[in-house]
Amino acid sequence: MEDYKVNIDYEQTLSGASPSPSLNKELEHLFLFTEDGRQCNLITHQKYDNDYLEFIQTINPHIPKCISHSSSPRNWWGREMGEKGRLLNSKIFSFNLLEHLKKGTLPGIIPLSLNDIKTFINNSEDQNFVLKSDLSFSG
Repeated sequence: MEDYKVNIDYEQTLSGASPSPSLNKELEHLFLFTEDGRQCNLITHQKYDNDYLEFIQTINPHIPKCISHSSSPRNWWGREMGEKGRLLNSKIFSFNLLEHLKKGTLPGIIPLSLNDIKTFINNSEDQNFVLKSDLSFSG
């Protein structure tokens, strides 16, 4: 049986930012809805109300057991750390790969300055934009 800690802040930590325990705590309940408790446990210090756990069980009949510590914790959200993890989660890498494979990306740029962004916006026919940080929490 595997013991998992929720690390929703995975992308943040890849970019060198400090871990965000509050973000992980706020979203760790997703683990209870999605994972099979016959195969894993949730490492948490959060105390879940029995009524809430019973509600989750109507959606996920095999909710994971909540434990407070583990001798072999695993990351749940992002399991690949280090340089490989940064590369696989990089929006710049994804953008360049799609362009290289000619798989079609939405019109966009990888800006190196605020001026690059202003120029792109001023020269774009479409005025709907999505701005993303390279290694941050985004879709």
